[in-house]
Amino acid sequence: INYNGAINFLDEFKKFKTPFIFASTCSNYGVSKGLVNENAKLSPLGPYALAKVKVEKEILKKYKFAKILRFGTLAGSSIRPRFDTMLNEWVLEAISKKNIVCYAPNAYRPFVHVEDACSATLTIINKWFNLKSNVYNVASFNVTKKELALAISKKIKCKLKFINKGPDKRNYRVSSNKLKKETNFEFTKDLNYCISEI
Repeated sequence: INYNGAINFLDEFKKFKTPFIFASTCSNYGVSKGLVNENAKLSPLGPYALAKVKVEKEILKKYKFAKILRFGTLAGSSIRPRFDTMLNEWVLEAISKKNIVCYAPNAYRPFVHVEDACSATLTIINKWFNLKSNVYNVASFNVTKKELALAISKKIKCKLKFINKGPDKRNYRVSSNKLKKETNFEFTKDLNYCISEI
C-alpha cells in the first residue's frame, strides 16, 4: 500500500502534469548524529520508512512535478484524533493509566502539530512556482523521549518508568530551516501547547 499506492497515484497525476505533494516522514533518517537537514543520509529502519524512502527515490528520478514533505511525528487535536502517535498516546496514558513507560529515553524525536503540518502544506501549494527544492523537512521541535515524558508528567501527575533499551532504535533530530528560509513559514505550536491541547 505505502509503495504501490503512491506510485499508482503518481502515474495518474503524471498524465495531467498536476503538482503532487508526497507526504513522507522524518523517520527516514533512522539514526543520525546532530541536527540533520534534507541532504542527510537516509537510514530507514522499518517497513513504513523503507517504503517511504523507496517512493522518494522514484519521485526524484521520474516524477519531477512532485514535492516531498518529510513530516515529524504528528501531535495535537484533529477532527479524527490519533492516539497512536507518541505525544498524544503518552498524554492519554498519563490520564487513563497514571503511568508512562519510556523506552530509550535519550533518543530524540521531531514533532509537529497537525495544524502546523497543514499550514506548511498550504504554504508549499501557494508558493509552488517559487520553490527551489524538491524535499522539505516539516518539524516544529525536537525533544528526547525523556524530555517529552517529563513535560507531560509536569502537567498531568503520573508515574514515569524509564527503560534504557527498547525495540525502536530510531534517534534523530531534524532541521526545518530550508522550509522557513524558502517560504518564510513559521511554526506556531510548541511542545507545551501540544500537551495542553490533548
